[in-house]
Amino acid sequence: MKPPKGVTLVSAKYVNEYKFLFTFSNGKENVTDFLPIINHGTMLLKFLDIAKFKKIIIDKERGDIFWGKDWDMCFHIESYYGVSAILPPKPKIYMKVGTNIVAAEHVEGYKIRITFSDGYVNVFDYTNLVMRNHGECIPYRPLSKFKKFHITRYKGSIGWGRADNMSLHTHELYYKTEFKSKTKKVGKRMVQDNDYIRLRDLPDNEPSDLCTWMYQNKLKCIEDFDDCLCVKKEHYDAWIAYKKEQKTMRRRDVILLRNIPKEHFEAFSEYMKGQTVIPFENGKTIGFHRHDYDKWLSWHNGKTDKPLMD
Repeated sequence: MKPPKGVTLVSAKYVNEYKFLFTFSNGKENVTDFLPIINHGTMLLKFLDIAKFKKIIIDKERGDIFWGKDWDMCFHIESYYGVSAILPPKPKIYMKVGTNIVAAEHVEGYKIRITFSDGYVNVFDYTNLVMRNHGECIPYRPLSKFKKFHITRYKGSIGWGRADNMSLHTHELYYKTEFKSKTKKVGKRMVQDNDYIRLRDLPDNEPSDLCTWMYQNKLKCIEDFDDCLCVKKEHYDAWIAYKKEQKTMRRRDVILLRNIPKEHFEAFSEYMKGQTVIPFENGKTIGFHRHDYDKWLSWHNGKTDKPLMD
């Protein structure tokens, strides 16, 4: 605990066992137990000898306390101010490759206790995730439905429903204790002023196409004050312009195989073998670049030499 600015150590008085009473310049006193930290490290076990433990040295100006000429055990004022016991540092946890989820049980509210194959147990709070205004999260707000979770097929996450809704990455369930959104929030006024457009306000087929285009152009969706995904108005306008351009280009630069005259069909098809084929209209119809057809047509009519493909 960090002491207030200007607070210094006044005195340290031995109480009993491995405890000292510290008095500070602001009048605050606290008894601190050093046994947990002494038992933790082999280098500190010699201070289990009460006679050695009592030989504390204090530096009143800096607030440091230490034992031994070489500062074999030392602590700064922040370590023992307002603290009842000095505990050893928690060991770092590392998830091994191939670690899976072996068990999951409901604790309370939106908390789930998850047991991993390496023996580690973590309680993860899904509150922030469930309360998001996303279609896959809203149905599981009632606890009766939230409790119907399951371990996913490959035992890497917890999911709900057949589609494994709200499933998070194994690392997140292992290292964290609650869900935190990684996206930047957008203010309510910015949405009202049309600086941002909500995906849920778009027609059914547009959000997926828009997100695909944004991903290809390395642009990101962000969340608004209501946890709804939004895109910048300028990005949406750019996507609309892109769609119009693509539609125009398709009409102008592509000729459908079904629109080629019958007398040219076989000859042109033979000529185009091994050349670029453009899937058109969801793959139901095949088309070719119009400039390739125009080159072939000029050659076929004897106006030019046989064209080389681009």
